[in-house]
Amino acid sequence: MSGPQDKALLIKKPGFGDSGRGFSVKTNYFPIEKFPQVSLIHWQVSVTVKERKGAYEECKNLALAHKAVAAWAKLPGAPLSNTFYAFDGKHILYTPKPLPKDAYDGEIDVPDDSERAIDGKRSLRIDIQRVAELDMAKLVGALKGASLQVPPEVIQALNIILCHTPSQGYYTLPARRSFYAINDPSTISPLSGAVDLHVGFRMSVRPSLGKLWLNLDVANTLMYQPGPIMPILEQVAGRINPSQPLPAQSVRMIAKFLVGLKVTGVMKRTSDGSVVKRAWRVFSLSPDPVTKTTFTLDDGSKITVADYFKKVYGVTLKYPHLPCINAVKSRTDPRYIPLEIVRVEEKQLYRKTLDMNQSRKMIDITCQPPYVRSKNILSAYDRFQSPADLLSAFQMQVSRQMANVPARLLDTPILKYGPGSREQIVTPKDGAWNLRDKRLYACPTTLDRWAVIAFGDQNRTFPPPMVQNFVRAMVDTCNKTGLKISNATPQLFWEPNASRDPSTMGPAIERAYKSAPGMQLLLCLLPTPNNIAVYNAVKFACDVQFGVLSQCVLEKHVGKANAQYCANVCMKLNLKLGGVNQQLNKGLTWVAQKPTMVIGADVTHPAPGETTMPSIAAVVGSVNAFCSIFRGSLRIQEARTEKVDFLVDQVYELLQTFYKKNKMPPARIIFFRDGVSEGEFDTTAPLEINAVYQAATKCSASYKPAVTYVSCQKRHHTRFFPDAAAPVSTGRGGSAAGRGGRGGGSGGRGGYGGANGGSGGAISYPYDNIPPGTVVDQTITSPTLFDFYLCSHAGLKGTSRPVHYQVLHDDNKLTQNDLQKLAYELCYLYGKATRSVSIVTPVYYAHIVAKRARAWFSALRGDTGMSTSSNGSGDFMGKTPKLHQALNDSMWFM
Repeated sequence: MSGPQDKALLIKKPGFGDSGRGFSVKTNYFPIEKFPQVSLIHWQVSVTVKERKGAYEECKNLALAHKAVAAWAKLPGAPLSNTFYAFDGKHILYTPKPLPKDAYDGEIDVPDDSERAIDGKRSLRIDIQRVAELDMAKLVGALKGASLQVPPEVIQALNIILCHTPSQGYYTLPARRSFYAINDPSTISPLSGAVDLHVGFRMSVRPSLGKLWLNLDVANTLMYQPGPIMPILEQVAGRINPSQPLPAQSVRMIAKFLVGLKVTGVMKRTSDGSVVKRAWRVFSLSPDPVTKTTFTLDDGSKITVADYFKKVYGVTLKYPHLPCINAVKSRTDPRYIPLEIVRVEEKQLYRKTLDMNQSRKMIDITCQPPYVRSKNILSAYDRFQSPADLLSAFQMQVSRQMANVPARLLDTPILKYGPGSREQIVTPKDGAWNLRDKRLYACPTTLDRWAVIAFGDQNRTFPPPMVQNFVRAMVDTCNKTGLKISNATPQLFWEPNASRDPSTMGPAIERAYKSAPGMQLLLCLLPTPNNIAVYNAVKFACDVQFGVLSQCVLEKHVGKANAQYCANVCMKLNLKLGGVNQQLNKGLTWVAQKPTMVIGADVTHPAPGETTMPSIAAVVGSVNAFCSIFRGSLRIQEARTEKVDFLVDQVYELLQTFYKKNKMPPARIIFFRDGVSEGEFDTTAPLEINAVYQAATKCSASYKPAVTYVSCQKRHHTRFFPDAAAPVSTGRGGSAAGRGGRGGGSGGRGGYGGANGGSGGAISYPYDNIPPGTVVDQTITSPTLFDFYLCSHAGLKGTSRPVHYQVLHDDNKLTQNDLQKLAYELCYLYGKATRSVSIVTPVYYAHIVAKRARAWFSALRGDTGMSTSSNGSGDFMGKTPKLHQALNDSMWFM
């Protein structure tokens, strides 16, 4: 067993897995059939641009930098005129061969119509300096397994070469290596509220054993709709009447939309007829309309903004009741511009939270079934393709064929329900099962002290007969499924003002909470309007203030009192009350052998642009041998900090709970971590691994559990598709063909051909996606490191996204089979669903815990007006809100 370390270990791949049934899938990886075998020349580039004041400043406009270097390279005698090159638009350039000298510089004028142009052009200076030779032999050795890590600088060079051409023709987001055709209407879908969804593509080079691949996928991003401001504002705030003042709510909506945006305006001076084009950043809006907003002229006299623009530019404003934009940070010395004269510039990313309608429309557009997504990827390949002479100069060649890769279908975990079930042993089909005629595995608590609060009026929203009918349905369903409710007529409360004023909810919950000594649960019925604010207030009051379990139900479900819905609620109640809904029939792979804690951890961050929220670190850990009972721990930390800052204390809390439950500490800990990108492995993972060891030492100096740390990544661009042309190795299913792999015989829609050592012929699956249990651990995975892709859920909509699991530390010497089976089995233990989930249950629970804490902050901020510092930490750091101690020993978050 190893101990604390300064760096995450690179865990060598322990061979390949062989459990399950082999078959073949397609993936959005294109073979790079040739790549440079000799050294490339690395150049450091500096591109500066002349600004209006005459000084040269760094050019941060990637498109302009590309134009400048391309124009300079075409000049007769220029150093790049007789060679091919690849440029990243910032500071790195590669050539396939050395140039005569080690440094060059030059100047170039580029046509430009932006507000910063001088006489229709921009003047730029370019300096390049040779830095080093990039030895490509390192890559060849790494692909053969000679070293554990593929040199990142080599992969970066290949990415720059392949991205060079699309970077010149598309709007580029370099951090994501994604490209968008800004002016192509076919790639733009307007959402409501003047926000556009842009569909593009993303590309990156990925290494595997003996090969390089181009990973190509569709990409989506949100941008502000460009154009004149008035049509945009009417999309945001509704129709604007020029003759009437704006309602305060409309002003707030406009301010929320505009702050941070870049806008431009074109004016013509009345004095000399010169045209002035200016750009501004919106920092705030004026408190008064443009006809009442004044400023002081140089002679000391005051003038309104409306009168000034009439006098200097001859502009008669049509909307005198609109506010001005403030184009400087200062509120004491503002720079006001009439709102109606500006236009929103293009290429501005929308980083704010979408509303419900926008989110729904975006999902409808981006959720593409596999056959559509794969078609779009091939179309993207044709659009991005680099010229053959450029690729030839760098000795590169990329195939147009998507790769076929060997996959395996893991055995479906078998579940067990409680005594008295008509079907106690259950084998899920296609990742799903149901509760019909089943009793929950363990229901140790009888519910007798509970109350119902309806947050709405008794006449329209929640009539007493409707509420009583729902309560009867819930009691009946719970008793049938094994959760005993001895009090079938709980006390009912109504709070009619909740939607209008969530601050009334605290006293209402307090009344219900105190209505019975030792209150176990409050069932809260939420109205349709403003239910998010009501939900947040309920959870804050119950979780933080009073320490009572709560279950929320929306109005639409109360009226229907559907038996299936009631069963789903029953599952949540049982978990909160200490029960177990289902567990594996024979125990978890590997975990059942000796005392083991399975931990899930995640850090959730504020939404882009959010300045009043901290980051929330959530850690949950199993406390029983079947990984069906978990406890959670929360900490608040600096906004947008990925490392779990208080992990020592959080793991210590979980270890103490495990010991209290089992009278012994776990001999092994497996730590599943979500949210850490590959670029953060070396900075975040070592600190967190050390924190786990420190937590163990805090329990006892002699306590040294074996720790395995596994990264779980969903934010990647690897996708798998049914292989419609896969050969069938034996028997059933005929040959697969057609959309989604339609096959003859019993293969049907979604039939997959057996291949690559498969043992059972075609695999039948009723959807267009790959089936749950699909695992890929070779061909496109790391050439040397311990990683695999697992699709554990049924993809009912869109294209399934597998989770990429990578082991960064392993005292337990797990095999591929053990970890793959364990991860897949954990996905069937998500307690409040009768369906396997897409990521291991401990990580899913960590998401839920963090989301609940964010609801507390929303309620606290909304009810008290509490503000924080601009970094999103402020008064929240390490302080309230905190879970009430009465709930510590429960799964309150379910």
